[in-house]
Amino acid sequence: MTSPDLVVIVDRKSGEGITNTLLEAGQEVAVIGIKGLEAFRSERGLGAAGPRYFGFDIDYVPIEVRMKGR
Repeated sequence: MTSPDLVVIVDRKSGEGITNTLLEAGQEVAVIGIKGLEAFRSERGLGAAGPRYFGFDIDYVPIEVRMKGR
């Protein structure tokens, strides 16, 4: 999964969001993928928030396509 779709990490017990800098070994979390805003999925939006904007030489594949059949 890549930007502009979101990866959200939450504490499994409280449901509170956790940034990756606060993760601790052994902590029980859930990882949730969320469809990004339509504006960022357009050609212009991908130019500002897609994988290539962050230096990755990969094409954007929407989360619903990537996760189909799983």
